[in-house]
Amino acid sequence: MTMNSLVRCTALWPLLCLAAEAFVPSLPETRIHVGGSITTSTMAALSDAFAKRNEEFRDCSVPEIQRWLAQKGAAFPQQQRTLPPSQLIKDDTTNVCSREEDADWIIFKSSLDKIPNCMSNVYIRTILRHSKHPQEPKKNSPISNIQLEGSADALVSRGLLALVVTALSSNQTTSTTVHDNTNGHTIEDILAVDPGVVAEQFGIRRALSPGRMDGLASMMRVVQQQIQSLLDLVQEAEEDGTKQTSTAETCLFVDETKGAPIPIPSVEKDATTINNDMTTKASTTTIAAPLSAAKREASSGPSKRTVALLLSGGVDSSVALRLLLQQGYDVTAFYLKIWLEDELAHLGQCPWEDDYQVCQQVCDQAGVPLETLSLQEEYRDRVISYALHEAQRGRTPNPDILCNSRIKFGCFYKAIAERDFDHVASRHYARLVVGEPDLLAEHEEGEQRVVRLFRAPDPVKDQSYFLCALTQEQLQRVLFPIGHLEKSQVRELAEAFQLPNRQRADSQGLCFLGKIKFEDFLGAYLGERPGDIVDAATGDILGRHRGVWYHTVGQRKGIGKVLYPLATSRGPWYVVAKDPDRDIVFCSNQYDEAIFTESRSIFHVEDIQWVAGAPPATMDAGNSGRFTLKIRHGPRLVSGTLTIADTSGVEGMVELDEKDGGLAPGQYAVFYDGEECLGGGVISERHWAKFLTEHNVTTALVPNNTLVHS
Repeated sequence: MTMNSLVRCTALWPLLCLAAEAFVPSLPETRIHVGGSITTSTMAALSDAFAKRNEEFRDCSVPEIQRWLAQKGAAFPQQQRTLPPSQLIKDDTTNVCSREEDADWIIFKSSLDKIPNCMSNVYIRTILRHSKHPQEPKKNSPISNIQLEGSADALVSRGLLALVVTALSSNQTTSTTVHDNTNGHTIEDILAVDPGVVAEQFGIRRALSPGRMDGLASMMRVVQQQIQSLLDLVQEAEEDGTKQTSTAETCLFVDETKGAPIPIPSVEKDATTINNDMTTKASTTTIAAPLSAAKREASSGPSKRTVALLLSGGVDSSVALRLLLQQGYDVTAFYLKIWLEDELAHLGQCPWEDDYQVCQQVCDQAGVPLETLSLQEEYRDRVISYALHEAQRGRTPNPDILCNSRIKFGCFYKAIAERDFDHVASRHYARLVVGEPDLLAEHEEGEQRVVRLFRAPDPVKDQSYFLCALTQEQLQRVLFPIGHLEKSQVRELAEAFQLPNRQRADSQGLCFLGKIKFEDFLGAYLGERPGDIVDAATGDILGRHRGVWYHTVGQRKGIGKVLYPLATSRGPWYVVAKDPDRDIVFCSNQYDEAIFTESRSIFHVEDIQWVAGAPPATMDAGNSGRFTLKIRHGPRLVSGTLTIADTSGVEGMVELDEKDGGLAPGQYAVFYDGEECLGGGVISERHWAKFLTEHNVTTALVPNNTLVHS
């Protein structure tokens, strides 16, 4: 399969990327011999490596190049960001180098350095193997050779890393001798490359954002710095084989035979050192050089309550940051990367790079440290996979509710668990009130007070609906600094604080899609599975759809374009049910008539969760209670009755006092007592089956009922 034929598999490429590690062979190690001059032949060999990629990409579109990079990134063998305990030196400001020996080689390893000016979290390490017998080189063995290893938390960035490694590899898998400069690249060749033109030489500049362009240049620059630093060690070892000390102390070297750190010279680096907690799956990068808790206490007196704030780049989270500072908290801002920019890059643009830059500006203005945390894999595993599974079942999932419960207040908690933050804050419009002690939930520290969740005073911006699945354990540490404010007040505070983003518009849509249409997202992962569109009352076939996941119950807009002309003239039509097993979408032009009254007002809910951890006291002995409900995010509230239908208490039946516009299975019904959010459950599809069975729709489908295209 050629590169062009591979990258044009648009519908299947995300799945190929995720599975590529099982199919694509590992990329070759970088092995470069040292010595010799930068001759025309050796520089030509390196130039040919760039030219080869440039030629491959010449006729490719931007989306094709991005897909190719993502595929290569999925196949790249990542190096774990861990070091043996004997090599790990616990110092935030010190690089870590190591030295190992065998009978013939001295092996120097640089620290695993964070690539600066890169929008993703990318790390790279250079390993230099130097012969102990430089005066008697064996045949086909170099005096020195180099290997590169690294990791990245984003597929495209990982693809760029793979591209650099491949380009720097010698033409043969076996190393060449110091006297043969025709089959590989010398170290001098690598050091002579201009990092600023690497993207141009590869022919991929047009496919890279400014952030990724800077990141690619930084990769090359860091490799050059690491090589130069290791060459200094080689020179020192050759000059004095026993001496391993130097006056420069910018890098610590660990002698495995003695176990003691010895200072060695190192080129000055602008890359930050890797976070001490290198075993966590989510990679953390310090951007604004936060002070340690001890240093902060020493510089500002008694320690303050510490807060980890989720900063998005929007006005709301930026105002939340400034309010926390006004209230005396010690704040560290975190920018979460959850948008799947690599798998979705060919579908459109996401403003996350702009968001990140704005976050940096906001933190610089406030004097607050900013850290990035990539939770893309966790988001894919815990949210996207669930959403796609639900869509295939014919449901309309709500990723934002899952993002809050599983990622922002789930995986994020685990990622910062060892940081001992007192609180986690976000920009949500909702209020929290600490209630009386829960005498049934005692801990070693004492009685646990129940945290109650309330709607925000701004009915349009209220986000309690999206927080209904949070548990008491999650809510115990949460702060919502702007939850008591209306949007207009937040805008006024942004002006008062003179925030750099005070004029920025509010974001719209799902948090991980950016400017990408949800329909395109589903198409990229699920493709198409056509089926009939059927009149729910008569069984007539009205048209053909591309897949049940492209339609949702209550939908009117857009349904006309997949109907036959004769059917369109009889509209308006609404989606009323779906049968994913037979790929049928049911529609009706009688949606407001009595036939649909019951299916639009009575429905089952499952997976019921209560914010307090138990059903509210307002439920009577028969496990029934009156509530106000939100069927979807927004200001509209409806009244109804919930009756628990099973002994486990996680399923029930809801009867609304009035018809709803569209009870879409997979969406949440959230229960309120006045302004307090009590919990919620997932709308089931049982009312579909009940309606279709009662009206005998499933047996009315015969070919003669087709309204033919004319």
